[in-house]
Amino acid sequence: VIYNAYEDEDFFIDFKRHFPNLILFTFFSDDEWRHANYDRYLALYSDFFSIAPIRQLELYSSYGLNNGMACQWACNPQNFYPLNEDKQYDVTFIGAPYGKRFEYVQFLAENGADIHVFGKGWDKYPDLKKYWGGYLTAVNVLKVISQSRINLNFLWTSRDPNRTTIKGRTMELPACRAFQLSNFTDEFSNYGFEDGVNIATFQNKQEMLDKVRYYLRHEKERETIADNAYKFVLDKHTWTQRFADVFEYIEQGKASNTIPIFKILVVLQNEVSHSIKLEDSRMEIHLKKGKDYLGTDFDQYDGIVFLSQNSTINNETLYMMAFARHCDNSDAALANFYMRLGENIWIRFWDKIIESHRKIIRFLPQEAICFSPQMAKRFVRKQVFWGKVDLSFIEYPSFTVSEMGAFRKRLLKLCFGKYDQKLLFKKSLKRWQFVKALNVGLDHLAQREMKKRAMQIGNR
Repeated sequence: VIYNAYEDEDFFIDFKRHFPNLILFTFFSDDEWRHANYDRYLALYSDFFSIAPIRQLELYSSYGLNNGMACQWACNPQNFYPLNEDKQYDVTFIGAPYGKRFEYVQFLAENGADIHVFGKGWDKYPDLKKYWGGYLTAVNVLKVISQSRINLNFLWTSRDPNRTTIKGRTMELPACRAFQLSNFTDEFSNYGFEDGVNIATFQNKQEMLDKVRYYLRHEKERETIADNAYKFVLDKHTWTQRFADVFEYIEQGKASNTIPIFKILVVLQNEVSHSIKLEDSRMEIHLKKGKDYLGTDFDQYDGIVFLSQNSTINNETLYMMAFARHCDNSDAALANFYMRLGENIWIRFWDKIIESHRKIIRFLPQEAICFSPQMAKRFVRKQVFWGKVDLSFIEYPSFTVSEMGAFRKRLLKLCFGKYDQKLLFKKSLKRWQFVKALNVGLDHLAQREMKKRAMQIGNR
């Protein structure tokens, strides 16, 4: 099943509800950076799951999730294979210019390398536009790979330019019997790649340039590495082999998870609507209204949630909040939600914005926060200071908070609002709603600047 995570956040929950007898095996492709706020929660709803980085499995086991396996990236030799093409390019890269890719390509260009780049986004940079070869069809991808003496592979992620992750391209290039020059990652040893044997690696820009110059001069050595990589990948890293491992793991039977039953206190400060049901085998839920919670021993609970306004908060939200605190022993878990502002706008937390602007948390609705016992006591006494609080972040599931002040809604929309700004801008112009179009445009610029500053602060 392929689904859009940004359009159907509750897919996994609904899937298990409607098809309880089907086995759901989930492949988590980017666990290096999606683990803390995404993957580990969806693993709760999977019969089995897999991740590529082997070391991450220990984290899942520490949470009580024992139904996961390591399943590395691989290639499909029916889609990626050698072509008998003459070499036309010295150095090529296929992909978008995110992470550190732009500065590394620019460094090669400035130092006289015959570099050609293909893919979306490069034409936006005037200094590199002349090196851009446009978009490639699947067939032309194979041609460019085979026509290149050196194929660059950059492993930096789009979300964090300092984090590396192996993807399918690392195996697909060798499957084409192509020479690969990649930035280094510790994960190479887990795959069996060795620098100078079946891959070439670099640690910085200067080493990349030095190796480009070296391997362009040493064709025989380059071809030997490409041949070694081709044989190695077909022998060890095809999807046929991976799925054989997956089905063997499923046939062995599900390992029992050891997640505790969470004890949750939900305090209704007003007469508000919600979608919480007391009957839940995973949790012991206690509801208290008005001032009934005063004198309650918060220490006996795994999480405390205060409800002050109408919302659709439900058991899945509570469960993930409690699970987040269980995983991290954090002071508070923050859950994404929908906010009504003409239409439902997804308030999707970007953790680096919150980490760099902690005061923003004060503007979140209480329904989106699950407190630890100590934090709940401070919240009741109105002594919460968010500056040095350990936080957990949850992307799913969705729920709607319907009543907030205009200023708070505007601030949250500006900081975290996830909606199609381009479409709304065009619609506003088409309907002659120029003020609305201007506001959307200003929101877009402000969000971009805020995220840019948050990234800079986060990197420091």
